[in-house]
Amino acid sequence: MSGAEIAAAAAVASAVVGTVGAISTGISQGRAARYNAQVAENNAQAARQAAAFEADAERRRQIRLFGAQRAAYGKAGVTMEGTPLDVVGDTAAEAELDLLAIRYQGELGYNRGQSEASLQRYAGRSARMSSYYDAGSSILKGVSAGRGLLTKDVSPELAKYRRLANEALYNPDI
Repeated sequence: MSGAEIAAAAAVASAVVGTVGAISTGISQGRAARYNAQVAENNAQAARQAAAFEADAERRRQIRLFGAQRAAYGKAGVTMEGTPLDVVGDTAAEAELDLLAIRYQGELGYNRGQSEASLQRYAGRSARMSSYYDAGSSILKGVSAGRGLLTKDVSPELAKYRRLANEALYNPDI
């Protein structure tokens, strides 16, 4: 095997190794992205659950506050009409707004997590597709380099020896 043939074989082998490496990298990045997407989905669900838990705790606190407020009015001999009734109504309205804010924050956290999961899944698909293009490019470069090494005349002297060798090989009269 000539030096050019060895170099051509090495170029093709390098292309194969580069191809396998590119695909392997894409697969690994795809798996990592799928894992990250699952973590983001878990975080999204946890944000929603935490908000629900916090809203329930806030509701219980509000019920205790309403009870204490009514008891204080009753102990003071105030009837639940006019200004005291307005105060209780305002307290209830504010309490409901607090609950809505807690639930809203939970939904924002959930939506952030779902968006992150979608982004991670997209990144994984992109990494896998990119690895296929990189693999194809590696193959084409290696084959092209190998072919170039086999067909390239390094010097006029080498071309002369190749021609003489071919004549001797294919001319039975010599």
